[in-house]
Amino acid sequence: MFTLVWYSVVHFDALNLPKQKRLVWPVVSWLGLAGCLALFASLPVWALLTGGGTLALLAAVRWLVLRCKATPRGA
Repeated sequence: MFTLVWYSVVHFDALNLPKQKRLVWPVVSWLGLAGCLALFASLPVWALLTGGGTLALLAAVRWLVLRCKATPRGA
């Protein structure tokens, strides 16, 4: 699940690149995203729930850590 999320992010980011920086046609990224979605659909529900919950938990922890770093101490 985590690898599929990573590949989906990479394909999405490749679509946002300017034309002169692209290595392949945009259709390649669209096909990659479609493949990732197909693989997501083939995963069992427990894997999706576990992976999604873990990603949400880690995102919340990261947000809290960054928020605490941004808060000035002793104020």
